[in-house]
Amino acid sequence: MRTFAQRQNQPQERASSTPARSGAATYRSNHPTPAMVRLQRTIGYQAEQRLRRANSEGGDGYLAAAPGGPAGLPSNAKERAFEPLGKNPGEVEGDRDAQRGAQRPPPRPATPACHFTFPRVVPNTPNTALTPVAGGGYTRMLQGHFRMRATFPSNCGCGQFQYRQGIKGYFYLVRGGRAIDVSPQMGLPHGRLDPNTFFEDGNTSDVAVNYGHREQPAEPTNHYLDASRGEDQHNGCTYEGEDHPGLQDPAPTRSGDVWVVNLMFQGQVIRNGGPVQTREWTAISGTFPTP
Repeated sequence: MRTFAQRQNQPQERASSTPARSGAATYRSNHPTPAMVRLQRTIGYQAEQRLRRANSEGGDGYLAAAPGGPAGLPSNAKERAFEPLGKNPGEVEGDRDAQRGAQRPPPRPATPACHFTFPRVVPNTPNTALTPVAGGGYTRMLQGHFRMRATFPSNCGCGQFQYRQGIKGYFYLVRGGRAIDVSPQMGLPHGRLDPNTFFEDGNTSDVAVNYGHREQPAEPTNHYLDASRGEDQHNGCTYEGEDHPGLQDPAPTRSGDVWVVNLMFQGQVIRNGGPVQTREWTAISGTFPTP
């Protein structure tokens, strides 16, 4: 056949002894390895991301030619390509907070602090008079006396503040070598004195049983006042009270009787039910014999 004859007349080429290796060498010289492909893609991706970010921020970014590098890339493009992409979430949020801070209104002035006075107590000399009684014997008066006053801040709402008074101690009549607890005769809400623990003071025979309770009726010696000194139990900013703790012997005191007394008090300013200031004092204390 003609085709066959022509091929026979063509000069034969020398066959290569290593065609596979030659082809492999040519492939490696013209195409990058997979590792190089990945590296190129990484660098190109990072550069693209920086370009996008620069454009979004309104700067020239990589679009402008820089000295020492090709047009469109700054001279430090190689180093910057390996820098972390973008900012971490904390840095981004910090930038946003800074932008918001520039638009925030100035802070409001601080609320004035709530200033109030300690319960002010004006003690007077106890009355320990021993008065003879017709027909023999004596009447013994053992009574303390003090006034209480506390003021509260109007800017914090005076109605939140109240006065409370506690009492502890003992009140004994020693007669014939036997000590008799006479504190139950004092009309205390707790019933009797405790020598170690303060219990709320008061008088069960009064209209307002306790001291300083805004919900109880006002009394001339136990009430809240406004700025004009008018009574205002619910919102008054001043509390004033007066107390005469003690006993007058209901029966003539006998010769040789000894009274042993110690009446201690605790005044508190409370706010919404919790104490914020406390003061303690003694109204009357001592041993009082009868001749």
